[in-house]
Order: sequence, then structure tokens, then C-alpha cells
Amino acid sequence: MSYEDNEADVREDEALERALEFAADPLAGRRGPGPEGPEGETLTRIYVELLGLLPHELEPVESSPAERAALLALVGSVAGAAENGHPALERPAEARELAAPSAVSSLEAPVAARPEHAPPPARPSKGSGRWALPLAAVFLVALLGVSGWLTFELQNQKAAVARLERELHFAQEQSANLAAMRTQMKEMDRRLELVTSPASESCPLRPAGEQPMAPGASGVLFVGPNHQHWYLALYGLDSPPPGRTYQLWFVVGGRPVSVATFQGKRGSKIEFASDTMPHDTKAVAVTLEPAGGMPQPTGPQVLYGDQMTPLG
Repeated sequence: MSYEDNEADVREDEALERALEFAADPLAGRRGPGPEGPEGETLTRIYVELLGLLPHELEPVESSPAERAALLALVGSVAGAAENGHPALERPAEARELAAPSAVSSLEAPVAARPEHAPPPARPSKGSGRWALPLAAVFLVALLGVSGWLTFELQNQKAAVARLERELHFAQEQSANLAAMRTQMKEMDRRLELVTSPASESCPLRPAGEQPMAPGASGVLFVGPNHQHWYLALYGLDSPPPGRTYQLWFVVGGRPVSVATFQGKRGSKIEFASDTMPHDTKAVAVTLEPAGGMPQPTGPQVLYGDQMTPLG
């Protein structure tokens, strides 16, 4: 072996030792310049290869923030030196291609191996509370508006209910009046039939006594063919004196039977009607009695009639 070969082996051994030292302590390169020339290229290639193999041989360990900061500073200084043309940091293309994936693996593998801590929950910003009062005011105004609208609608409904109640009361009154009018019309039809039927009988009433109390008064009694249904109309009776009343009698078998008491009024017609009449009625009379009436006639006769005449 020649002297030149021995010298080259020595230089390779020294470069290998230097690469191992550099790999063991990456920061050592910052304390002094690394080997230059072929030795520097060899050192760089060996360093890159060893650094790329380390993540595959070692268990992944999460680096501390200080270590990550130091490594990033080292990478930054190396990149800056390469840009400035430092010969010791110039790397061949194949070395850069090998270093890129190895460096990324060595930096990212430990971090990816363990899940990071979940970030703390976000706290509401201090400015979010300033919207609470205006928002509450808006809701309050809206609530007041809805309440006012509901109150207005309730008043309208109450007014509508009151109006409907008045209309219903009016309709009920009209219905009652209509029913009364129908009853009156039926009664008028019956009276008309009674006073126009040839089978009916009539009995005129005239003032009684030598000195009649009501000389201008008169009346007429209509009796139906069955001698039960009757109708009486009186005219010209003035109001009786205070404490006195008029009383109507049927004379049955010579005995008077009280029918009704009433008050007269000048210019007004007084009417009575019924579907029943005492059997064997022969006459009709009107007397003046104390207020409230009497069981038997005690006062003077005002009107009297006893002549039944068939209308036919």
C-alpha cells in the first residue's frame, strides 16, 4: 500500500469520527467550522444518512419546546450559511434529496406518535356582554307590543260579544212579540168566527136602573154554538170612583157567579173571552163593588142583559 492510500484512509477515519461526533452533538458544528473538501462532503453525507436513520431505530419521543426552538434555529443558520456560499455547507443533489424526507420524519414522527392536548374551551369575549342589555330591551319592547295587541283584540272581542248579546236580546224580544201577535191573531180569528157564525148567539148589555150610573155605556156578549166559548165587549165605561171596581157576573139558575173584576176607562173598549161558560147561563151583569171584588153582588148594577138572540 502506498503512502497516499494510507493518508486517504486516515482522512476517511478522521472524517467518520468527526461525522459521528457531529451526529451525536448537532450543536457542535456551531462551535467551530466543520471539515472542508472531500472530507466535508463525506461528513455531510454520513451525517444526513445517520440523521435519517435515527427515527427508524429509536422510539419516538416528543421533543421539548426548547429543543424544537434550538433545532429550528440550527436549521435556519445552516440555510443562511448555504445561501451565503459557505463551502462546508454545500451539499450535492443526492444528499439534499436524502436529507429532506429524513429530516421531516425526524421532526414530525415524534409529534405524530402522540396526540396533542385538546385546546382549552374558548372563553366568551368581553365584548359579547355589551349586547345583552339592548337585546333584552328589544325583547321587552316586542313583548309589550304583543301584549298591547292582545289587549286591543280582547277589547274588540268583548265589544263584539256585547253587540251580539244585544242583538240576541232584541231578536228574543222580537220573537216573543211575534209569538204574542200570533196568539192575538188566532184569538181574533176565533172571535171573528164567533161573531159571524149564524149558529152563535148574542146578548146586548144596556144601562141598568131608573137612573143609570153610566147612561152612555153598552156592551154585547157573543156565545158560541157549544154554549162554552164566549166573547164580551164593553164600551163607554168611565173609571170607577176611588176604592171601587167593576165586577162581571153570569146569572146561572137565578144565582150570580163572579167572572172577573176590572177598571174602566173613557173611550176604551174592554174585552173578555173564554172557552168555558157555566152551564145554563141565562143573563150577564156588571156591578160596582168595593176594590178587590165581592163573592156576591152588593153594589148597584151598571149594565145588564138577559136576552139571548141567535145571529142567524
